[in-house]
Order: sequence, then structure tokens, then C-alpha cells
Amino acid sequence: MAGSAAPFPWNPSTNKTPLIGGQVTAGEWVQVFVSYRNTNGNPVVYTPGRFMIHVIVTPCSDELGQYEQPTTLGGSMTAENRRREYHVDPGVCFQVPWRSELSVIAGGNSLPDVMVDIIVARGFPPRMTIEQVMAQYGEYEANALIAQGRPPLLFPPPVVGLPQLVPATWIDIPINTPLPFPDGALKMEAVNQSGVPASPIQLSVTAFSVTQRIDLASGALRSIGPWSQGGQCSNGIAGTWQSAVALGSMTIYSSFGN
Repeated sequence: MAGSAAPFPWNPSTNKTPLIGGQVTAGEWVQVFVSYRNTNGNPVVYTPGRFMIHVIVTPCSDELGQYEQPTTLGGSMTAENRRREYHVDPGVCFQVPWRSELSVIAGGNSLPDVMVDIIVARGFPPRMTIEQVMAQYGEYEANALIAQGRPPLLFPPPVVGLPQLVPATWIDIPINTPLPFPDGALKMEAVNQSGVPASPIQLSVTAFSVTQRIDLASGALRSIGPWSQGGQCSNGIAGTWQSAVALGSMTIYSSFGN
């Protein structure tokens, strides 16, 4: 990739860093990936904030309400309203309900030689057809809005919720064998061969050169979004997982984006 489509290099730190191409409009689909370079000699630091890397979604706001612009009403008479900062795990495909700005932040300050690449994937809801516009507004109202310089919406309203998580299943999992996460992996589900419901399955996950143990309750979904990142670029190291016990199968659910 080249030009504006190239990955955005970032030294992970506690300073919130706006993303190139991170100005998104209401209704857009967004998926942010983090690629951990294979030339890094040190891990991404996750203390004192106690998280690895988060995407920050900050809705835009205008002081005066205007047509089709974000507006915040109410608050304190003596203090200025603080702009919200919503934390989202990388790899999640989500839709922004308001015009927003995207940033990234880490739980700690990594060494200067640690670099990751941030990739912002953006999608758009389909445009309405002329027939749909007329059906929604009526021919008279639609033409009146156009005459006033207020054209009707060309896009349908934002979808509520997230895209469906799509499953992929691995079988006959060998013991202590690192396996890469697929793109967009968010949840894992497995059944312990002991047959005891909810009995823990010990997994080891590695992302950004940091390895930790997680316990997966047998038969229950476990969120693993922060660990599935790292390999989005050709020089990146993908996040991996391995099991301390033999597993008949493991199903990984991915957030399907672009």
C-alpha cells in the first residue's frame, strides 16, 4: 500500500493519538487493526493502565444545535461538558452512531524502538434509491427539502448492534502448539474432554510479545479480542494461542468487517 492508504506507524504510549483517516461520519462501519512489527525487540507495555491497546471513539459535538449535526444538551452550569471517550478493543467491527474521531492509546509507555502499524478499515451503508427516498419522505416533502437546500438523507439510518460473529472450528488441537488467531477473532469456545461442565481450560495467549495465561470455561464463550492482533501487515507477528491440554475442537468467532 502507498500514500494515504499506508499503515499508520505508532509507538504505543499513554498519549491518546488521533488516527490518520480517523474522522468518521454517522453510519460508517469501522474496524481498527494493530500489526506488531517482527523487528521489535521489546513488548508493548501494558502498565499502569492494565490494558494493551485500545481504540478511542470520541463523538463530535457542536455548541449550538444545527440541522443534522451532533448536539449535546444539558450538563453543569459551572463546568464545561467533557467529551466522551469510548474504549473499544482492536479488531471489532462496529458502526459509529455519531460523527466521531478515532484515536489509539496504550496502557503504558513502550520503549522508543517498539513500533506497531495501525490500519483503519472503513465501510459505508448502502445509499437509498430515489424510490426509497420518496417512499420515506413523500414526493412533496422530499422536493420541499431539496428546494430549501436541505436534501433528504441519502443513507438509511444506522444499524443497531454489531455484525454477526462468524465461527471457524479447529479440530484435534495438539498440546502446547502455538496457533495464530484468524483476522477479527473476538471470542473462543471449547469443551473440556473431562466432561465436567464449566471446568476450566488453561490457554496461553501471546500478542505484541506479551504472553499471559487465560482460563476458558468449558462450553462458554470467552472474549479474546485484545490477543488476536499483531499480524495485519506482512511484517507483523500475529497473536497466537495454545492449550495446555488436548482439545477435540476449538471454535473461534470473528467480527466480520472489511
